[in-house]
Amino acid sequence: MNYRIPRDVDEVREILEEASFPLAEWLRESCVLEDRSVMTREEAYNNYVEWAKNSGKSRILTRRKFYELRAKFVEVKRGGEYCFKGVRLKKEIDSNSEV
Repeated sequence: MNYRIPRDVDEVREILEEASFPLAEWLRESCVLEDRSVMTREEAYNNYVEWAKNSGKSRILTRRKFYELRAKFVEVKRGGEYCFKGVRLKKEIDSNSEV
């Protein structure tokens, strides 16, 4: 097995976060955290599944496990749908502005 030693504390923190919270990578790559944003659970899960398949993940979380995201975000009901508050999917413009 080939192990790589992390170079700094931030990298160690990131590795530990991803190990303890498997959605961390998806959140970082696909989402924007904003206080006023709202995203339906269905929209979030469907995007996660697509991201996981495109990223070559060998295991995709079940809907039930994915919805444990409630531990990180407030859940609200809007228009009859359950939503995560404080997070939204990135738009193309968000990705371009990071460059």
